[in-house]
Amino acid sequence: MAELRTARRPLAVLLSQSLSPTSYIRYLPMLASQKQAIAALLQDALAQATDGAAALPTVVLERPRDPAHGDIACNVAMQLAKQLKTNPRELATRIVAALSANPAGKELI
Repeated sequence: MAELRTARRPLAVLLSQSLSPTSYIRYLPMLASQKQAIAALLQDALAQATDGAAALPTVVLERPRDPAHGDIACNVAMQLAKQLKTNPRELATRIVAALSANPAGKELI
């Protein structure tokens, strides 16, 4: 599994290795339209979770280093927790609840 932790490799190199088909997904870039849609869903969820109590930061999406941590990572809960004087995990739970309430967001969770 060490090859999953390395930088992105050309697809030809990956195809020559004996990785499972789902492992290739980690190396494929996310489409800009997908990133924009997910970021917009997160912005809406943030607005609901914070009740407009804070200026919302820009949502930055990235791939986690460890594939066991999911397909996408975002640290907005960590960024906003201090400003809102709340626990980051509690804020993240509220963001997930707001995403779950949105029909389009249910597919993300």
